[in-house]
Amino acid sequence: MKIIINKSFFCSLVLLLIVQLPCQLYAQVNLEKEISQAIKLISLEEYNKAKAKLEPIVKSNPNSALAHYNLGITQLNLQEVALCKQSIEKALQLDSQVDPKYSEYWKGVSYYYNLETIKARESFKAYKGTLSEKSAEHITIDKLLSALDEIDAQKNVKPEFYIES
Repeated sequence: MKIIINKSFFCSLVLLLIVQLPCQLYAQVNLEKEISQAIKLISLEEYNKAKAKLEPIVKSNPNSALAHYNLGITQLNLQEVALCKQSIEKALQLDSQVDPKYSEYWKGVSYYYNLETIKARESFKAYKGTLSEKSAEHITIDKLLSALDEIDAQKNVKPEFYIES
């Protein structure tokens, strides 16, 4: 009797896997398709539409690093800098290699706009380290690093006018 129970359990398990696997594959393909459509909207500078597409994706797929990452880029372009930083940090927490080429750049930009100069500098330097020596992007990163130096220099400067009470 015990052998029959084990065989029926095994058959049920195999049947369940056969049914579940295509459903999971379909969901993954559909997720990738939805994110690709949002990326297309970002490239067309349709940031509000991209955000409208990505927010429900992030809500229903909270472990999708790619969805969080692209939502962060969208939020940055919509001047939602605090949200941008949260989304990009979440994406990199989920998958540090979500975008191996540009993730340090976008993380640096999110810190830059949130005036977190130390973190921005670290990210920009890490990004700069990935560039080839001949890359024209070195100039852009050097300008951003200089701007961070200027921001830091101004942090402790009192304005020429202020009211003492």
